[in-house]
Amino acid sequence: MGNKSLTAKVEKLPASTGKYINIYENDNKESTTLLWFDPKFESRRDTEQTTQRLRLINDYVKFYTDLDQCVKFIRLIDREKIFLITCGSKTSELLSHVSCLRQVNSIFIYCTKKQSYEHSKIIGSYTNLDELCDAIQNRIDLFDHQLQTFSFFDQNKQSTKDLSRDSGEFIWFQLFNHVIARFPRIEEAKQEMIETCRQYYHGNTKELTLINQFESEYEAEEAIY
Repeated sequence: MGNKSLTAKVEKLPASTGKYINIYENDNKESTTLLWFDPKFESRRDTEQTTQRLRLINDYVKFYTDLDQCVKFIRLIDREKIFLITCGSKTSELLSHVSCLRQVNSIFIYCTKKQSYEHSKIIGSYTNLDELCDAIQNRIDLFDHQLQTFSFFDQNKQSTKDLSRDSGEFIWFQLFNHVIARFPRIEEAKQEMIETCRQYYHGNTKELTLINQFESEYEAEEAIY
């Protein structure tokens, strides 16, 4: 993790800032990052709608309008998987830089006219925001399922992951559950956790609804551990 994003809403930035748009001043606590590259994103009329739609799919979203800054960010990612949406005249150039990087899980082309690009990570080309969001949701759901089942193979089943590292992460996850199960179950701790979640997911109506539901309906007897 360790990447940062800035501001609570999309803002138009002058060229002197590096021409990139960041969202939300939080460390990424998701296992995935949604990254949208579009040199003309600042001139779009539906930036707010697009942002909200994407945050309903994955809370951590970043937008870039500058190719070099976008490539630099992707190369710095180590732990998360990136779901990349790209559009505009620089799509081919961006793909030549990042399509083979292991941190890039899936690539979606968003354009006014469907275009064909050859790469195994390209899921499809979309001209409609609804179709694009559905495709992204399906891929992230698949990734989450693979993550939960502790899969050792990549999406093409051509190479194995570092089993020693993955096994270590699995052991730490089990240890985490062991420790959590022995924490004192007090109302103050529950409320502190809820407020922390609310702060992190500020502005994300989908996640806030789930948090409110948890606060009002959860009973200790329902815990898995």
